[in-house]
Amino acid sequence: MRVKYQVNTNYSSENKERPQRGAHESHISVIVHKNGDIHQLGKRLVINPRQVRSWEYFLEYLRRSFGEVCPAIREIATPTGGTRIHELQQLENQHRYIAIPSGEKLKHLDYVQVDELLRHPKPILGKEALFARLRKRHKKELANTEGRIKNELGKRGKTI
Repeated sequence: MRVKYQVNTNYSSENKERPQRGAHESHISVIVHKNGDIHQLGKRLVINPRQVRSWEYFLEYLRRSFGEVCPAIREIATPTGGTRIHELQQLENQHRYIAIPSGEKLKHLDYVQVDELLRHPKPILGKEALFARLRKRHKKELANTEGRIKNELGKRGKTI
């Protein structure tokens, strides 16, 4: 009988080389943004090399994760320098990438800032808060104007 692979069963409590569950060095976690899309957060993807074996399959997997309306993705680039990625081995763990559909050029946007604005939007002011802010600003403007008028009235005009 042939043995296809060997299994190391000599684990002991002193042996520190025992692989731990969940500690996979080959898994890669990346955030991928659509090219030029400022209305959606980047998709966080965990790439398992056992499931995603080829670059073409990864691009198709990425297209499906974005949804039905996304056209075929042909390239992936880094958001900082626009460096094109051509292989799965070039992807780095915990990095951001941009998915570029076919026929489009790379749109240089600050995707980190887009994510922050979408995750933590500015609060929308209600009527009362908005009017209080406007009253405060208007009051300052009137105070400055009144001071100018009083100063100008105190000066004597030229007589002709």
